[in-house]
Amino acid sequence: MDNFFENKILNDDIRLIAESNLDFSIFKNSSVLVTGATGLIGSLLIKTLVFCNKYHSLNMKVIGLARSEEKVNNCFGDLLKEDGLAFIYNDINQKVQTELNIDYIIHTASVTASKTMVEYPVDTITTSVLGTKNILDLAVEKGSKGVVYLSSMEVYGVTDKSL
Repeated sequence: MDNFFENKILNDDIRLIAESNLDFSIFKNSSVLVTGATGLIGSLLIKTLVFCNKYHSLNMKVIGLARSEEKVNNCFGDLLKEDGLAFIYNDINQKVQTELNIDYIIHTASVTASKTMVEYPVDTITTSVLGTKNILDLAVEKGSKGVVYLSSMEVYGVTDKSL
């Protein structure tokens, strides 16, 4: 596992996470869905979970949610051959349907382009709200144990700098 990823810095950083004192046992024999799989945070999270799965022998299923199979292929390449990694292709604004068991959900899907946020604020917040609702509905349907929502500050709007 010395060269799990081609990028040495990525390898080193992910190895440091895997070797840290974080308790990964919560993920043993479980499944974790990561939305926004081809985004920066989602893709790095998936790569880290796949490495930790192997490093700690967790028997974890890592499931990415993405809109584009082409982007998944470009983003993950040879990693797609790893056992325990699967993808669901679905727009977050639509009901997510899958036969897969989902124990945990890490929701990272969102509009990230500042220009889009400024030019289309209603569409941006609609994606945040509707996408999150769809993920929460999926969590209820699957009896998931937990959901984590990650967001950039833009989702909160303009902040009061005097505070």
